[in-house]
Amino acid sequence: MNPTARRKVLSATALLGLLAALVPATPGSAAGADALPDVPAEAVAAATAAGTGPVLTEKCAAERQRTVEAAKTSAATGTATCSDYKTAATRTSGVGLNTPVPSNCPRDQWGYTRTTACLDTTVGVVVYIVRTGQIIGGFDLQVLTWTNLSPVSHFWQQEAKFTMLVAWGQIAGTFIRGDAWCTGSCTGSPYFPDQWFYTLTATASASVSVTATLGPSDAFAKTSIAFWFVNPTWLYGSTNALVASPSQARCDTFYGNVAPGCVFPHVRPIYNVYSFEKPSFARHVALAIGYTRRNVLTRMTSEENARNNGNRACPGDLPKPTGYSCDEYPFRSTYEGAYTGGYTYGRTFEGCQIKAVEIRQVGDTGGYNICMIPVSENSGGGGDLGAFYRSNRVLDGEQFEVVVN
Repeated sequence: MNPTARRKVLSATALLGLLAALVPATPGSAAGADALPDVPAEAVAAATAAGTGPVLTEKCAAERQRTVEAAKTSAATGTATCSDYKTAATRTSGVGLNTPVPSNCPRDQWGYTRTTACLDTTVGVVVYIVRTGQIIGGFDLQVLTWTNLSPVSHFWQQEAKFTMLVAWGQIAGTFIRGDAWCTGSCTGSPYFPDQWFYTLTATASASVSVTATLGPSDAFAKTSIAFWFVNPTWLYGSTNALVASPSQARCDTFYGNVAPGCVFPHVRPIYNVYSFEKPSFARHVALAIGYTRRNVLTRMTSEENARNNGNRACPGDLPKPTGYSCDEYPFRSTYEGAYTGGYTYGRTFEGCQIKAVEIRQVGDTGGYNICMIPVSENSGGGGDLGAFYRSNRVLDGEQFEVVVN
């Protein structure tokens, strides 16, 4: 981004706030705005048909009032603009440019999974005469932006698609302009050419391709796509800039047996245990969670402490029926395990074929849990948990949730 454009984005961002947070500047008082020309019936009809609601928001009404008042004591002439966030009923379908649009794409706020981020919102632009406040044009557009990370790659993109929803009046010659970049431990390659944007069929696209800079420690990177609208007939030449920016991604090389990968670390991953696949393993985990209410665990990568957890919960001299092995919960690879959790006793459940510890009773929520389950289910459950750690890049000290289905 060249210095002039970056100053434009940063200055406009300070005025409007980040689109990522979806917190527009607090609307000012619109006192006296009623004395200005009403929104034309043409605009109201177009907006109503498109399901976009009022064309002139409270924020834009106040801004228009201030601009008109300022023009009375200056030589300013021509037209000015205002852009604001809106909630629209009409949407176009999300079609990915290079990567698919995530299914978890809520309206007007960012939606996340461990590896995806998506935002579907609306921006409205109005054009008015500086000296009178008369509105002479405007448009609403859908802004759809998303990111797909990968647990086995340190390359990704943030993409954006802009789709016209409703347009009317004197907006001919308008085009969308912008920039895209990454900050943190990364390099970014932006794609955002100038694109005409004033017809009812107008669409535009932008992206930033990112490569995380990997090292001995975790790499954190954040992407941004900024956009504004330009028309040489407007007094200031362009609207204010808006910035769409998801939360920062984290990339690591911890799992040496797989490629480096990236996730959104603020999203707590879910480890699903399925009863139809491993019924005995699932039953034990479900009982343990049901009695102790401990379904959020903390990943621990120390192999020594994992052995200590296993040895305390399931000592080698514990009698085992043929074809069965001792399963413990919380898992030995977590800080809540029998040893690292600091538990002084263990409990079991009816049907678990263990006599060395007492059967857990209602109200007893302390200690660890053990149960004899088929060897195949025990080893399979451990394998599933390891695969879950790798596919979600769960690092030491990170929490995850256990859910039995």
